Amino acid sequence: MKIPKPFIVFQTFINSYTAKIPKDFLILLIVFGVIFGAFALKDLLDFRDMPPLTNDRSDVYGFYEPKILLKAVERYRKINDTSSNADNYANIKYQVPSRTNISLDINNIVSVDDETAMAKIEGTIFATWDENSLQDFEANNNQSHSKAKTNIFSALSLNFANQEDQLLKRIWLSSYKDDDGITQFRDLQEFKGIFKVQQDYRKFPFDKSEIKIELSSGIYAPDIHLQSVVEESSNKDPEWRIDSYFYEKNDCVYPKEWKMGKEYYGPQFMCTEDEFDYSAEGENLSDFIDNKTIADDSVSSLLLSSPIVRFTSYLKRAPGSSFFRYIAPIMFVILVASIFDQLDDEAWEIKMAIPPTILLTLIFMHNGFRAEIPQISYVTFMDRIYFLSYASCILLLFSTILSRKGQQKEAFQQNDSVAKARSISINRRLTLAVRVSFLLTVIVGPFLAYYFS
Repeated sequence: MKIPKPFIVFQTFINSYTAKIPKDFLILLIVFGVIFGAFALKDLLDFRDMPPLTNDRSDVYGFYEPKILLKAVERYRKINDTSSNADNYANIKYQVPSRTNISLDINNIVSVDDETAMAKIEGTIFATWDENSLQDFEANNNQSHSKAKTNIFSALSLNFANQEDQLLKRIWLSSYKDDDGITQFRDLQEFKGIFKVQQDYRKFPFDKSEIKIELSSGIYAPDIHLQSVVEESSNKDPEWRIDSYFYEKNDCVYPKEWKMGKEYYGPQFMCTEDEFDYSAEGENLSDFIDNKTIADDSVSSLLLSSPIVRFTSYLKRAPGSSFFRYIAPIMFVILVASIFDQLDDEAWEIKMAIPPTILLTLIFMHNGFRAEIPQISYVTFMDRIYFLSYASCILLLFSTILSRKGQQKEAFQQNDSVAKARSISINRRLTLAVRVSFLLTVIVGPFLAYYFS
């Protein structure tokens, strides 16, 4: 089979340049390139559809519609109707619980620890409920239900990350009867403690974090209806900056049917969510809310889920300090390496020594940065910056070697002007290609690294 002429021309072009590169080095370069490319692609694919901040919880909106929930509880009781609990079902009537309104104020985020991904927070929680807020759909005469009717916080728990350093203390509790004769309760609690910071380091040091404060109930969803009060919840921290972070507004995407004030539909410093700790298929809950038929076991699992009220504050690492702390030192190191590369060829020994020295410096800096954050399962933007810096040092070293080899060949080819001219031309083009690669690595590379992080 005749080989196409363009292929022959291309092969000749490649051979003319690769002839100047040792074959063992060229093979090593290709192998390393394939390995780095494969792992880089693997890292991107791993987190394309699976970011670190995910959960399986589902919104509760529509669950407490009487025509839906009453039918579901009746069906649940028929499924579990045995001689032992039939009398209880007959004696304990069920109705949809009235709302237990929860509002939360963050008074101060004392500190954020990157190494442990923890934050120390102080604030208050305010709850209002009435005597109909607790029900008993299983008809178990549970003592926790009876206690929670006058002390709702006995059935609630905060997601403290550290069980030793925590405080949930009542400030005051009051009750009164409204015009309909229904007893209303109000309870204000102060909290202090350590909470988990959900951090996404993929764009570190220009990353964002979330602090989620959750109130969860040990009582099942049909017996208690927890609802956050958006208008009365806020972040009142007077300090705009916390360590290396500052507060950032985020679009909470509240439904328009809530009919709140217009100011709550824009970006907020705190967002609230009412959810279920429900990890089954999401379509089961959707079908349930849409009043569609679902299997008996799906009904049971839905009714036995736990309600959760979540308050989320958003933090963003300060870009100015992050740049001067992490990025600027690398830029200065690469700049010094570039300056030394401008020395005359007579100083080739110095030019040869600088890139390895700087490479070791960058590796030391890389290890220092890694010690400041937790061990994570993905590559950060900062890691990619260091990888690009390593590559730039290797390119500078390669450029110096090519320049030195060019000098040596010129000396040996003094009697062959044609071979000398051809060798000088190829060597200069190859050196130019390496230097262009260096510029692309240090200028274009960081922007591509940030985009793919």
